[in-house]
Amino acid sequence: MKKYLLAVDPYENELRLTDRTGKWTEHWLKAQNASLEVIYVFSTSRSVHPDLDRTIAEAKLRDYVSRLNFGVPVTSNLIIEESSSNRSLVQALNSHAEDVGVEMILLTSYGRRLIGRLVLGSFADRLLAESSVPLFFLNSTDGKVSDTRHVLFTTDFSEASKKAFEIFLEQFEGIHPKVTLFHANPPFTLVYSHGLPFGIPDHYAKDLNQFVQEESTLWLNFARAKNYEIDFRVSTDRESVVHSINRAFQELDVDMIALASSRGKSRTRVLGSVASSLFYQRACPVWICGPEAFGLRQAKAA
Repeated sequence: MKKYLLAVDPYENELRLTDRTGKWTEHWLKAQNASLEVIYVFSTSRSVHPDLDRTIAEAKLRDYVSRLNFGVPVTSNLIIEESSSNRSLVQALNSHAEDVGVEMILLTSYGRRLIGRLVLGSFADRLLAESSVPLFFLNSTDGKVSDTRHVLFTTDFSEASKKAFEIFLEQFEGIHPKVTLFHANPPFTLVYSHGLPFGIPDHYAKDLNQFVQEESTLWLNFARAKNYEIDFRVSTDRESVVHSINRAFQELDVDMIALASSRGKSRTRVLGSVASSLFYQRACPVWICGPEAFGLRQAKAA
């Protein structure tokens, strides 16, 4: 049985699962034959009465879990952390996820208080940079959460994106949604050297297009061998990558977006311009596979 972790803040109503998100989560858990652990990382750094506050937090968490009726095994766990720093909270969450062997961390993205920072600013960056499993942000601000029938997997055909694609196909095998593999050419093509962008001359465009076609064929065949229905779309419009993805999201009526984020811990922000833009718009659920998840996969394969 697969196991997923749902990180919550039972004190903040805005972080509770909405009815639509709850129905999607129930469908997904059952289809994946998965169990769910609801976890709250509770900081005692500013607590005047730690024992009393812990008792109250435990009661709040029990009440939160009692309202979940998913028809699958659901447990809860209160993790005590003395510090309230992003680093400490992330380490506590990641350590627990690794100890219990979850395959994915689910989060809602509505609130802005203590654990609400799980999905905002530097906390989200650090969590994604250090998490050994993919993160799934359950956005539903425009009511798009459904049964995940159609997924837009955005890719630049990098090695990181390829590894994320393989992990994604494994994690969603119980549902087997239709997948649209999407590649958007930037308005001008860049390469990076020593962290700095340099423009590529136009005469390389033909070779790049050929590379995209060859790679997309390999990816499509790989997914079809796993019984996925999949097609490929490429955008060559002179607009930003984010705008291209948003337009595809609207035109194709997809239920969620999936992508990789490959920047490492040394970078202040790891979501990247495309991933962060899609995430903060909160138009639909967003599945993101960070760099540490790639490393864990390679270690297991070895």
